[in-house]
Amino acid sequence: MTKHTSESNTRSNFGFLRDNYIELFQLAILAERNAYTDPGTTLSKLRILAEKLTSILIDFEQLEEPFDKKQFSRLAVLANNSDTPSEIISIFHTIRKSGNKASHSGEGTQAEARYMLRQAFYLTKWFVEVYENEDVLVDYETPKESWFVVEDHKTAELEEELELLKQEVANYKLKIKEHTQISEEAKQQRIERAFSKARKTEESEAETRDRIDKQLRDAGWECDTETLNYKSKKTLPQKGKQMAIAEWKCGTKWADYALFNGLELIGIVEAKKHIKNVMSDLGQAKTYSKLVTNDHNITFPKHANSNTYNVPFMFSTNGRPYLEQFKTASGIWFWDGRDQKNMARPLSSWFSPRDLVEKLNYDENEGVEKLQKTDYDLLSDPNGLSLREYQIEAIKAVEQKILTNIEDRRALLAMATGTGKTRTMIGMCYRLVKSGRFRRILFLVDRRMLGKQASDSFKEVHIEGLQTFAQIYDLQDLEDKASELDTKIHFATVQGMVQRIAYSDESPSVGDYDCIVVDEAHRGYTLDKEMDEEEFILRDQIDFQSKYRMVLDYFDAYRIGLTATPALHTKDIFGDPVFMYSYRQAVIEGYLIDFEPPFVFQTILSKGGIVWEKGDEVKVYDPEENEIKDLGVTEDEIKVEITGFNRKVITENFNRVILNELISTYGILPENKGKTLIFAATNAHADTIVKLLFEEYAELGEDADADAIAKITGEVYNREDLLRKFKNDQYPSIVVTVDLLTTGIDVPSISNLVFLRRVNSRILYDQMIGRATRRCDEIGKEVFKIYDCVGVTEIMAKEQVMKPVAPLVTKTFANLAEELAIIEDNYSKEAKLDRIIAKIQRKISGFNEQQKEQFEILSGEPTARDFAKKLKAIDLENVNQSIEDYGHLWEFLDREKGKALNYQTLYSDHEDKVEEVYRAYDKNLKPKDYLESFTEFINSNRNEIAALNIVCTKPSTLTRSDLKELRLILDTQGFNKNNLNAAYKEVTNTEIVADIIAHIRTSALGENLVSHKARISNAVAKLKTSHNWNQIQLKWLDKIEAQLQKESIITLEDLNKPPFSVDGGLKRLDKVFKNETEQIIKELNEYLYA
Repeated sequence: MTKHTSESNTRSNFGFLRDNYIELFQLAILAERNAYTDPGTTLSKLRILAEKLTSILIDFEQLEEPFDKKQFSRLAVLANNSDTPSEIISIFHTIRKSGNKASHSGEGTQAEARYMLRQAFYLTKWFVEVYENEDVLVDYETPKESWFVVEDHKTAELEEELELLKQEVANYKLKIKEHTQISEEAKQQRIERAFSKARKTEESEAETRDRIDKQLRDAGWECDTETLNYKSKKTLPQKGKQMAIAEWKCGTKWADYALFNGLELIGIVEAKKHIKNVMSDLGQAKTYSKLVTNDHNITFPKHANSNTYNVPFMFSTNGRPYLEQFKTASGIWFWDGRDQKNMARPLSSWFSPRDLVEKLNYDENEGVEKLQKTDYDLLSDPNGLSLREYQIEAIKAVEQKILTNIEDRRALLAMATGTGKTRTMIGMCYRLVKSGRFRRILFLVDRRMLGKQASDSFKEVHIEGLQTFAQIYDLQDLEDKASELDTKIHFATVQGMVQRIAYSDESPSVGDYDCIVVDEAHRGYTLDKEMDEEEFILRDQIDFQSKYRMVLDYFDAYRIGLTATPALHTKDIFGDPVFMYSYRQAVIEGYLIDFEPPFVFQTILSKGGIVWEKGDEVKVYDPEENEIKDLGVTEDEIKVEITGFNRKVITENFNRVILNELISTYGILPENKGKTLIFAATNAHADTIVKLLFEEYAELGEDADADAIAKITGEVYNREDLLRKFKNDQYPSIVVTVDLLTTGIDVPSISNLVFLRRVNSRILYDQMIGRATRRCDEIGKEVFKIYDCVGVTEIMAKEQVMKPVAPLVTKTFANLAEELAIIEDNYSKEAKLDRIIAKIQRKISGFNEQQKEQFEILSGEPTARDFAKKLKAIDLENVNQSIEDYGHLWEFLDREKGKALNYQTLYSDHEDKVEEVYRAYDKNLKPKDYLESFTEFINSNRNEIAALNIVCTKPSTLTRSDLKELRLILDTQGFNKNNLNAAYKEVTNTEIVADIIAHIRTSALGENLVSHKARISNAVAKLKTSHNWNQIQLKWLDKIEAQLQKESIITLEDLNKPPFSVDGGLKRLDKVFKNETEQIIKELNEYLYA
């Protein structure tokens, strides 16, 4: 192994590139030479150097160049398909962004050039040490102007040489051969070097200061400790410039940076590498703010707390990136000194000059006052948003938290799918913006389609004076990239925002938004699989989760989440819900539709599994060739249970018999007004279902229109058009999807849900059910039906029905390691270590041989068990350091997927037929047992539950709130009228559509069960024959009967509400019934239960 030192004729930090990578060397020298005379050229040359180096790495790693040949895409290829450490990818991106900026603006600063040269040095040093296996024993030295005597002819010669070099590729081809034709062992050693060499040694004070300079420049401040320095260069602020001047005098002390907007001093920074607790070091910045004087014609902003603090904004940092787990010891801590009650808080990055100027011109307290004084009448205005009572309660709950809990800057609303979350959001955003409590809201979604839906609603729904939100305030749609100053709401996807924050040349500022609203907040971890092309940067679930957190943590903003299903993960990000409105509540209050007990299908194959005996011929599906191939004879028995149907095994016969039964017995036909949504396991499975449906309709003599059945997944090109037709047109009336429609898509006419895929997640299941819960009065939808063909209801019955029971969040190894580092007591440390060890053993069990070898290299132990012993043997006092030393092992484990189970998809032609279809009642009871358990509950609790006692003894006095409370109690026990009616029909073979009151009285008093319709008709008929009525009175009795058919009870108070209030209400009725209305209502109620 050779070693490089810095001997060479030309003074340069990059001499170690000369022998093997002359082209990179020449670019590096050109970059160094221009650092003082033309820094823009330096940055452009370094960008080219980084691009060349990326291409070399792609060749050495035998990867494909991306078709667009863009550096961004090359880095994505490296990041996703090689063992290049994340620190290295990050340096590549830093150089790319800086070079792009310099190319677009045609200029760069000396400070930026110096910083980027150092980054390029780290990068090329890492590359040579890893790929040439040569130690570079050179310490980086900041280039001096004296190194480069200006010799134009030398620079010209270098340029010419470069041109010639570009044509000499033969040597480079040999180099590629040398690096790709190596043994597995050599390759593993190279991977090991890649990670160990990427570990930075301890940073010097100067390097830390360089990095903070760079961060401030990126935020828009002119900053360079070396040249813009009051102590060493007597630098002073200038009109029209935003400067971060280093080492500013504050009495007898020196602030590390003073932030100037023109001549006005608006921010003071304490920045030291050795600061352990960044938060408490704000005290130093506060001292500077008190001591600083207005010498050199500088001014201070006037603010409410000017008597104590001259400079309103105070910061402290140690240059380390912000980590949620190390809150007080990382990031940039900020305190707004204009109000003594303000809380200090961490920032992920620096405010831009624009952010601080905006803050100065904006009074948050004024917004708070205005919000407190504004009533809620506008929200319930029938000509405007016309919000329901619970929607207004939700908005009040969020506002209450904003106003009263200033420490916890987050709020979560849990509202069932279909209860009008978007309208609630519009009302909430309007109040928060109008009052001036927030300046600019980021509305974050994880799907372009959901973003478009939301922004369309903001443009269409009237709020005030027949104007929409978009007519009153500026909106920015998904396509608009940068945030405009006068925009009040900006819609964006998580993926688009990640792209802007992490990869775009012009990153948003941390102060661009002061409030983030997240729709479908639970999706932070139950992510649907189908993604848009801009979403490719998210590699997997854990990747999505960390990026989603990154966006929320990046902005200095209040966060408000809206979800139908609060998962543990969602609560972790947004806190406990401030308001909940459940699906069952919405059903009971009549805002959503309930479902009947699901139909559960069992076939010969779904009961017994698909079995190939020893010696059977086995076929597999080859997706590459798109054909079925013979695999030969099996040596062992193969059995695939229902869980693997349509994923591990393609079984056309199972799908065919199910679909035939759905059509012939359950009447799922293309011309039905109620639409059908079928959930398939994979894209290929969805195609099969569409094909089989058309075949089965033809077989049964039913003509199906060519547009009647459609697949809508992430792969279809006209997805949005098809969705619009599914919602608004007659066809398609039957749609097959994988999981595109599981969240956030609104088609009220869906009346049938068919499960042909297994679902193991409670959250996902509830979301899928949520597709059919919306009311659709125009087609007379009263209930919807669920057809379970793969045993989903059995899985869900093991959990509490229709209650979100979230699985634990999958934490990454890196998360666990970071958490371990901040735990102080040994007992908790040991528990966390055990969790890490258990997770390692689970992970390794799915690895193939090659992955196990990589694990062995990075862990230094032959097996997971040996590594576990090693970790358990570490003294708990030293465990933090040991865990930190394995940083690259954690990265590897988080990145790798288990490859051991890498077999093909089996193809089955086993015969099948439907054996049984039964209804799934609560707790998996049979219909007879379900009715008996209802009777038992009623009789056991008759004297315990007041409302139940009233129904049994004095039903005519039952109030609306009594009935609502009773329905909720019964619902939590799994009893509701739909299930009871279905069970009654199965047991007695008689269809009676009774209401809950009739079922209670049948169970408690042994009355005959009477349908809701008959009970009301009989009572009104009795009332009509008991008196002599005139025609006008009879007309009103018919109106009362029509209303009773929709409800279960009627009281005197109801007569002053719609529909009666429209025609004059109780006053008019008293006139018609000669002041005897109260007596008539009482008599009617008695007949209802006679």
